[in-house]
Amino acid sequence: MAVDEVHAASGLLELRIKAIEPVAPAPSALEPVESPGRLVDPAIETLVTDIFSELLGEKIDASTPFFDVGATSLTLVLAHRRLSTAVASDDFTVIDLFANPTVASLAAFLSENAHAGTRAAPPPAEHTSR
Repeated sequence: MAVDEVHAASGLLELRIKAIEPVAPAPSALEPVESPGRLVDPAIETLVTDIFSELLGEKIDASTPFFDVGATSLTLVLAHRRLSTAVASDDFTVIDLFANPTVASLAAFLSENAHAGTRAAPPPAEHTSR
């Protein structure tokens, strides 16, 4: 809600409240990223499937969104911790799990990042002589 201040002729302050229409997030932020045509490392897909199956207590299909089979935000945080350790990536965030909400799309995302080497190499150490 927004508040408009209106000064009435009597000198009193009137506050008028008006509703603000919610702004929908960009569709790309909510739409799942599917993996047709993307290269998927079978080891990474198995890893993602195993982690989510263990966290959810049931085997999940590669194309079923995590939230449709009972995942919560906490589930994604726990999965992120395990996956980050397994793929050794500092660039992989929890937001990537929301953007890639299926085993197939997440495995494709992780595979692409693993093969693309998304992390920049550290700059060479400078040696100075004293």
